Amino acid sequence: MRKLNLVFLVSVVVALFVLGGAAYVVRGRQVQRNVSALLDRAHRDEEQGQGAKAAEALGQYLSLRPRDRETWRWYARVLDETTKDRRRRERVYLVCEEALRYNPDDPALERRCVDLALELRPERTADAKRHLKVLLTQVAEKLDKGTEVSSAALELAELKELEGKCLLLESDFEAAANAYNEAISYDPTRLFCYVQRARLDRNELHKDPKDADEEIEWMVANNPESGLAHLYRFRYLSEIRPAVADSDLKKALKLSPENPEVLLTAALSPSRRKIRQPPGLISRRV
Repeated sequence: MRKLNLVFLVSVVVALFVLGGAAYVVRGRQVQRNVSALLDRAHRDEEQGQGAKAAEALGQYLSLRPRDRETWRWYARVLDETTKDRRRRERVYLVCEEALRYNPDDPALERRCVDLALELRPERTADAKRHLKVLLTQVAEKLDKGTEVSSAALELAELKELEGKCLLLESDFEAAANAYNEAISYDPTRLFCYVQRARLDRNELHKDPKDADEEIEWMVANNPESGLAHLYRFRYLSEIRPAVADSDLKKALKLSPENPEVLLTAALSPSRRKIRQPPGLISRRV
């Protein structure tokens, strides 16, 4: 019976380990060269205005280096900027969420997830509220600590307005009205919130119409030099009354003569529309 040659066996095992280690090192160097080349290509493509190609290179890079948090931020931004097709925006949202997973303390990414989720409503409304909750907590902490109070209050007002929008999409009208009211308390210049609150009071919540009207009057009183405030009061009153004086519309034109909303409303308003006959045309009497 033949004996096992232990020396030979050990030599073979050692040789296999050495070869395996060498192959690992070689492969590691190849991967490193590949990932560096992908980043270089992404930089070059973006500089040349080829955002879609840059996004493709970044996606390939992250498949090899999935924990690179800074590149996730970059990838999310480039993909967001280059993907305009509504049917592909879901992918942008998912990439932004993945980028946020590797950058959990990035408020800009968190906010972008809110905007994208609202863009994909109603399916993503719950996701928008989830991200808003994180942002609201972060901003509330700033206010509690007394740091950046003025900017934090404005940011909180904006987030509360978005929260109201989410609640409105879910038909939670009372909570939506409260969110709009909180937004106004932090920033009285948020005109949209006054209008939404007034419409909720008058229509969905069936409150005293006088309360809704007072909300609109409060909007103008808090923003007397805002052309849009006067415009929104004119629109609101036009919806609930058969004939409304155009004093607010005139004021809006005076305060915001180049605002597209003001100009469009003025052009469509019967009280401001003028019919002009072409030169040389003689009207006939019947």
